[in-house]
Amino acid sequence: MHTQTTIIGNLVDDPRYFQFNNGENEPGHKVTFRVASSRRRLRHVGGQEEWYDADQLFINVECWGELAINAKRSLRKGHPVICLGQLVTNSWGEGDAKRSDIVLRSNHVAFELSRYVVGSKRTDAQEHVPDKDLNFADLGEPDKIIEGKKEEVAPF
Repeated sequence: MHTQTTIIGNLVDDPRYFQFNNGENEPGHKVTFRVASSRRRLRHVGGQEEWYDADQLFINVECWGELAINAKRSLRKGHPVICLGQLVTNSWGEGDAKRSDIVLRSNHVAFELSRYVVGSKRTDAQEHVPDKDLNFADLGEPDKIIEGKKEEVAPF
């Protein structure tokens, strides 16, 4: 069982969109982005108060399916977000070249509203696809199309 983890921070770059063949009629969707998070602390320097970032954390976040589509359409570099999901370790390579990183596999992404006001539009959750009147053109071209990689199938 995975423990739910919440990360609150700002997007470091625009989300990257990946499309892959999931063995069904419709393509699979994955979006990744990097979030910077830190604790704001107040310190006294030369008789003055000054805010600074402590305990900085940069973490990769991945979203799948409709969440991926909505994240790509809605988020941009610098936007404040709240991401909820499970921390997982991705590993690749072999022997001395074996590497790994920790990723937040997100099942919820929200815009952090302490300094923003946003609008919303409902997507059709019944079919788990965007509303018929939404255009896939605003997704842009995928950053990468993944052909036949089994490990890229949605993990849930």
